[in-house]
Amino acid sequence: MAAAFHVKPHRRDCCHAIYYTENVNKVLNQGLKAGATNVMPVMDMFWGERYGQLMDHFGHVWSIATHKRNLRQEEIQKAVRLS
Repeated sequence: MAAAFHVKPHRRDCCHAIYYTENVNKVLNQGLKAGATNVMPVMDMFWGERYGQLMDHFGHVWSIATHKRNLRQEEIQKAVRLS
């Protein structure tokens, strides 16, 4: 029988971890199937990563990312202005 977890609201005093992986979509979906809550859907970010967030049943937020490309500072600044 699967355990039911109560998801706590995002709090500043909770742990926040960043996990780099080859396949951010796969890892995030595994977390969701295990009972985590989607905080931020996976998307391509202006700093060159594919990135998303989920929260586990303890209220810890996990940022999950796949590095896609290296960007120069000027490219990041331009992308921020365009977003």
